[in-house]
Amino acid sequence: PPPSDQVLKLLFAAQRLSGEDRWSCLEAFRHEPLGLWLLRGEHFAEDFASCRTEVVVPLSAFDSVSLERHEALIEALGLEGLF
Repeated sequence: PPPSDQVLKLLFAAQRLSGEDRWSCLEAFRHEPLGLWLLRGEHFAEDFASCRTEVVVPLSAFDSVSLERHEALIEALGLEGLF
């Protein structure tokens, strides 16, 4: 299980996203190579004509992610982008 500080970030991010119509099937997972706990879910297009699996990096108000770190996360996860 994630450490308590990560649990809170995951919980708050999941609660926020669950209140939006365009997110579904959220799950927490650990990316071992990066040592990160992340959220994964289905994100629908604005017109709900399509959806795709997206990854969310939960952050607290005191966390920051540099552009370099953002790009490294995208590459390590094999994605086009992150939320």
